[in-house]
Amino acid sequence: MIPADAGNLQDGTSGRSFYGQIDYLFNTGSVVITDTGVEIRVDLNEAQAVVDRAHGAKTPYRIDYVDSETGKTLTSTTLTAQAGTSFTYDKYAGDILAGVPDGYKINADQIDYDPSFINYKDPAVQETTKKPADTVSTARIKVTSRASLLNEGLTATAAADLAKGQEKAAAALKAENAATPYEIDYIDSETGEVLATTTLTEPAGTTFTFDKYAGTILAGVPDGYKLNADRIDYDPTFVNYKDPAVFKATHKKTTTVSTAHVFVTSRAAILNEGLKETAAADLYDARATKLVEGLKATAAADLYNARATKLAEGLKATAAADLYDARATKLIEGLKATAAKDLYNARATKLIEGLKATAAKDLYDARATKLAEGLKDTAAKDLANARAAKATKTTPTTTPAVKTPATKAAVTTTAAKTTAATKAAAATKALPQTGDDVNVTASALGVVAVVGALFGLAGTSLKKRA
Repeated sequence: MIPADAGNLQDGTSGRSFYGQIDYLFNTGSVVITDTGVEIRVDLNEAQAVVDRAHGAKTPYRIDYVDSETGKTLTSTTLTAQAGTSFTYDKYAGDILAGVPDGYKINADQIDYDPSFINYKDPAVQETTKKPADTVSTARIKVTSRASLLNEGLTATAAADLAKGQEKAAAALKAENAATPYEIDYIDSETGEVLATTTLTEPAGTTFTFDKYAGTILAGVPDGYKLNADRIDYDPTFVNYKDPAVFKATHKKTTTVSTAHVFVTSRAAILNEGLKETAAADLYDARATKLVEGLKATAAADLYNARATKLAEGLKATAAADLYDARATKLIEGLKATAAKDLYNARATKLIEGLKATAAKDLYDARATKLAEGLKDTAAKDLANARAAKATKTTPTTTPAVKTPATKAAVTTTAAKTTAATKAAAATKALPQTGDDVNVTASALGVVAVVGALFGLAGTSLKKRA
């Protein structure tokens, strides 16, 4: 049984993961039909060897940092690898340097270590080494505090050894950076099992994208499987986790490797999914068609209703406009008629007033003329009467009276004279009457007064017209 925490690790012998190697053995096995049924024949010895290698894949290796002055172990770092993996200073210089305690430096000439990762839990190893199962391969790195080095001074040999050690470590780190590994795991999308693993190497810091490594990724897809292009996740760069600087920044184990997880699906599963998707698509299309037809019918009804509503509103608006125009026309005609009537009445009133004024003037002029003429006639009569009266008062020549016999006519004449004399006597006793005497001055003043009054009336009439 392959340990769960080792199944996805790379098998150093086959280059595949341990799970992938087991799958490979079963896929390449032979199928035999016997009387009892169908048998799949697999190389069980090789399968057991894979299981054994998987158990040894997590073999621990401890690096102890020992104070060169006190002999005390200051700290330890544990690595894991496939059992049998060789251990050298140059190979694991990055891990060794990363674990040196702060304030200490490695004594390059005081390093000793077990030559390989040994799985002491393996019964065969226990039988050979006679060591207990909890034994761990170990490297003992002597370190010296910087204060001690400063106080004691570095000898030329120690300095050279230190420089040499550092130079080797730098060279090893450079080599590791130049060939930083990157694993591509192919995972069954249904079971989650890692079917196969492909390892790439590039300089540390190289970017990884699907497009850039598509050829390599597609080439590693297991037989009978197809890539799920939408289920790929990957670390963006090649990272050398053995670099001390990376270790301090990430605090990840030096055995960590940048990885891409590529999910794949068996072609049989794809066929079943395809049939399901086709049926679902047909059902969706049928429902969508029905929905679209329903929406079209609804849209047509809504369009008809909208147009009918718009037409009705348009007819209402037209009828309202026509009614408004009719009322406005009638109102305008009424206003025109009223204005014409008012204008006619105003003009008639003005004409009548003008006629009245003219008639009044004409009447006034006629009356004034008549009055003036009457005054003239009266003045003339008065003048004539005055002259006649004045002529009557002139003394006549006395003629001796001749007595003649009285006849009837004479008697009549005498009676008339007597009557006239009587009247004249009565008249001398009464007040003077018009015409008895002519007063020329009074007559002239009267004429002037009348004419002035006429001019005054004429001025008043002109002011009224104005």
